[in-house]
Amino acid sequence: MEKKYRLIDNNGLNARLASKMVGAFNKFSANNIVVSCNSKTADGKSILSLITLVARKGEELNVSVSGEHAEDVFLTLEKTLATFNPPVVEKI
Repeated sequence: MEKKYRLIDNNGLNARLASKMVGAFNKFSANNIVVSCNSKTADGKSILSLITLVARKGEELNVSVSGEHAEDVFLTLEKTLATFNPPVVEKI
């Protein structure tokens, strides 16, 4: 299962956002989660890996989840992302 998000925060994919995403993803140990941006890929369960994407404002994050609870992973991610005020990403 795949979904796309556009970074709308001026800071892009910073450490705070990466940490929150990893926290959401790590609730699902059986799933394989890959985040890509500009033809670079990262392990969604690793903060360091996500930060190496160097994703900036306006760029798209493609999140790919495989495993039995893929839909739940996205629900948890989107619930986590909704806690940011102002918003940091928009679903495409």
